[in-house]
Amino acid sequence: MDDGYFSELANSGEVVIVLDDYELDEVPPEIELLSKATDLRIVQDRGWQVYPPISFYPPLAKFPPPYRFLPDEITTLTQLQDLSISGLNLAELPQNFSQLKNLESLDLTHNKLNISAEWGKLKSLPKLREVTVIGNVVDTAEVHRWMDERPGLKVIYHWNDIKEEW
Repeated sequence: MDDGYFSELANSGEVVIVLDDYELDEVPPEIELLSKATDLRIVQDRGWQVYPPISFYPPLAKFPPPYRFLPDEITTLTQLQDLSISGLNLAELPQNFSQLKNLESLDLTHNKLNISAEWGKLKSLPKLREVTVIGNVVDTAEVHRWMDERPGLKVIYHWNDIKEEW
């Protein structure tokens, strides 16, 4: 593979990618260079993000564009244990997302995902113990059913769920 984006990070276990630093609007296929990463955080920029309150959106709202997508190559990062892909305007997760078998913690905060539509991909991650879905389309009754199905899984869907950690 050529020395494209992220080649300087290829041997790192903990990686933070700020897309604006690479003048990117979305995650490129070169993400596959990070095959040794166990902890990956991807954000759009280093600045503050201001979001309207969740109450601004009607329940089960359809978010306005832009919509972004992760490349399938992210699913080759099978060493990942912690993944944060928050605030990227993601409309859906890659079809093969279930290949991330070592994933324990997933932060999907402030994307444009319909979490009910993504649940099939998430529930097939055997080691997943925590997923944060604040700022996406979330059916809270369904979330509670999921947590009943997988007692070891913590689904954080409201800011009140994490206040004790601050």
